[in-house]
Order: sequence, then C-alpha cells, then structure tokens
Amino acid sequence: MEEFAGRCQINDGVRNSLKLNPDVVFRRWRMDRSIYTVNEIFDHLGLASDGNSIRHFVQVHQQDKSESMLALECWTDEQRAFIEEALGADTDWCKLIDQLESRLSH
Repeated sequence: MEEFAGRCQINDGVRNSLKLNPDVVFRRWRMDRSIYTVNEIFDHLGLASDGNSIRHFVQVHQQDKSESMLALECWTDEQRAFIEEALGADTDWCKLIDQLESRLSH
C-alpha cells in the first residue's frame, strides 16, 4: 500500500483494477510535486482558473505568432515579472507558459 499527499492511500489491488501507472499516480499526487496544470498557472497569476475563464482569456488575448506573450497589455507588472523569471530560470512553470503562449498565438 502506498500513501499519497499524506491523505490518500491506494493498494496494489486497487491500482491494478484501475490500471493506474504508479509512477504517474505518484507524480500527480505527491506533496512536493513539480507538475503543474494550466489551472494552477492561472491561479498563480491571480486570474480566474476554471475552464470557461481560461478559454475566454485565450480567445480575447489572441496574438500574432511573431509576438511574445509578454507583449500582451493584459499582464500586470507582477504577472509579467513572474513569467519572465519563470522562463529565464527554466522553472517547472516553463512548459505551461510555453503551452499558454502557443494557445495565445494564431
């Protein structure tokens, strides 16, 4: 039996019946996880993070592929600084920021 995030336990029988990959489950639920979701980056930026709000944000803030998402006028100075720092330091947020920039580009 394994314990995840100090709250949830899963035994081998349950994992096998659900066909869960233990490595994926562990990465998904560990407390010090370094895997983030799009919802979490929106939360971190102080933006509404539900699916509809994210889709709306992406639709409203479309940009040309040649532009950096940092050029968008919607960012506060703090949000822009976070994005720049996350990209510059090659943090765990980088992949999500790249995905967000891809979604914003047309």
